[in-house]
Amino acid sequence: MVSSAEEEKAMHEWVRGQVYKLCIDAQGTHVMQKYVKVFPEKKREFVIDELLDNEIIIKVSKNSYGLAVMK
Repeated sequence: MVSSAEEEKAMHEWVRGQVYKLCIDAQGTHVMQKYVKVFPEKKREFVIDELLDNEIIIKVSKNSYGLAVMK
């Protein structure tokens, strides 16, 4: 997925703030599913934080694409 520290940083910056949009998008869901599989928990904590902070976790869970990310 990423091969350098710079690419990893760029990926985190790109995803940060876009979690909700990516989770409910037909193509974005694949990005988020891979993201949570590849990166260690410490580096992906912000994903859940964004969903909880914005109180949209229920919307994501009710969306078929979002549900795949939540699983």
